[in-house]
Amino acid sequence: MKLEDLLERSVELHSCLADAVSGAQAFDFRWSIAQRACAVSWDHATGLRLMLEHQLLVPAIGLLRTQYEAFTRAAWLGYTASDSELALMSAPLSQDSADAAAGVPTLAKMITQLGKTDGAGAKSAHEMLLSFKVPNWGVLNSYVHAGIHPLTAVTGEFPPSLATSILRLSNGLAIGNGMVAALSTGDSKRIELVRSFQLRFRDCCPDLLTREPSPR
Repeated sequence: MKLEDLLERSVELHSCLADAVSGAQAFDFRWSIAQRACAVSWDHATGLRLMLEHQLLVPAIGLLRTQYEAFTRAAWLGYTASDSELALMSAPLSQDSADAAAGVPTLAKMITQLGKTDGAGAKSAHEMLLSFKVPNWGVLNSYVHAGIHPLTAVTGEFPPSLATSILRLSNGLAIGNGMVAALSTGDSKRIELVRSFQLRFRDCCPDLLTREPSPR
């Protein structure tokens, strides 16, 4: 699929995800914090798509990493964060609260905790996050830190296949993020709707794990 067509299909996916979680209310405090992280990940996904529309591939790749990190934190907050960590992440913003919140686990530790947590939801999130990170993290770091990957493209031109690959990865993360947002409500209709997108939009996403997590 050409990038122009993939962008059009991605807009449709984003619209469907927005409708599916519009007005969603979390069923408890923990998942209300997770919803906020979902919203951050969603903003990164939207920004990535807009960057690609303007042929700005390097910042788009940077946004893919931040989209992934926000989605990881959303899953961690919903499934495994302790009560004290939830309190840190939801405290009114101040210098003291910002300093304290810097002490939450690293991204790698969040993913590890998800893998050690009982429950199909946390396990599925863990597998999805690892399946993304293992093959992609080094390249993402290179683009974020002006490493060899972007610097060797001296002409400023990048393979069209790279742009389409980045967008597909972003769309896959967006569906996973949408599932966490839907699960946070406990609303089976929202959950089933987001679940249906995995097949409906498989043409604009990478191959993903399809086991759905549970918020409980």
